[in-house]
Amino acid sequence: MTKKIIKTTDQIVKEIRVKKMSRPISALMGFLVSFLYKKPCKVTVDYHVRIKDYKNKPVIVVSNHASRFDYAFVRMALKRPLNIIAAENEFHRKKFKTVFKLGQVIPKRNFYPDTQTIKCVARLFKNYRNACVPLFPCGMSCASGAQQPSMLGTGKMLKHFGVHVLAIRIHGAYLVCPKFDVKERYGKVEVEIDELFTPEQLANLSVEEIDRKVDEAIFTDDYEWNATRQNSYKRKDGKYAENMEQILYKCPRCGTEMQMEGRGDKIVCKHCGNGATLDDKYNLKPIGDSVIPRNPRVWFDFERREMFKKVRNSDFYMQERVKLGTMPAYGYLGD
Repeated sequence: MTKKIIKTTDQIVKEIRVKKMSRPISALMGFLVSFLYKKPCKVTVDYHVRIKDYKNKPVIVVSNHASRFDYAFVRMALKRPLNIIAAENEFHRKKFKTVFKLGQVIPKRNFYPDTQTIKCVARLFKNYRNACVPLFPCGMSCASGAQQPSMLGTGKMLKHFGVHVLAIRIHGAYLVCPKFDVKERYGKVEVEIDELFTPEQLANLSVEEIDRKVDEAIFTDDYEWNATRQNSYKRKDGKYAENMEQILYKCPRCGTEMQMEGRGDKIVCKHCGNGATLDDKYNLKPIGDSVIPRNPRVWFDFERREMFKKVRNSDFYMQERVKLGTMPAYGYLGD
């Protein structure tokens, strides 16, 4: 009797062969995302193109990536069956197993030239004349509130497939789900959609030109966007600065690192007392005579510049006690 071979979870993920999402499942997911997010996030979509013109065409959609809700905002804008590209590690989570299967989601290993992703997309465009594949070129949701540059290979991929490319910009999503906090703060989200490339334009542009135009088309900075709008993003307990030291770790006055503490609506340096309050509109207000950047994104960029200087020194190193683990060979992660 032949012994049955049980595949590992990694093998199962690597052998995924996606089809176009069925219309009933697409309609169900469209209803769910609208029910869960449209009203709480006051989502509006500004169309700069006639979306119906692309209904029967193969399309790739590039979008900025600011939050874990972005897939929902993209779905609301496009209103058609989608095959979203998502990080391969998410396919190992139990809570996504059924949803990803129903949604025919395409796996992609982050920061790696994953041929499985290209093959999945190629099959979709070969087998379905109106396949639609949204992707987030930066590879992961932004940490600062402003869009990060696209990963290498984005322009090459778009040029290779040579289909219509639409661009989506989502404003306010980071303010709903900031990187430093897992608790949502529901408020206004605006989505813009425009045509970025025709097949003819892709054929005539270099990969470098395509990369530059993608970055320009989907760049957003949610802090600057809301500076004049002053939309409110409420958190029930009012703890708007909770855990903010996870990204704002360096004091802009004394320069001490790892002494910032975000508690309640305040972030304060435990070394020198420099600090600020953060309100529901993400206004950063200095406490007393504190020295504080105009918004968290500017503060974050200051830290990156300082770190860049350190890394350039030949004697630079980082040291930290860590816990190493491995993914289970079989089964899915529950937490």
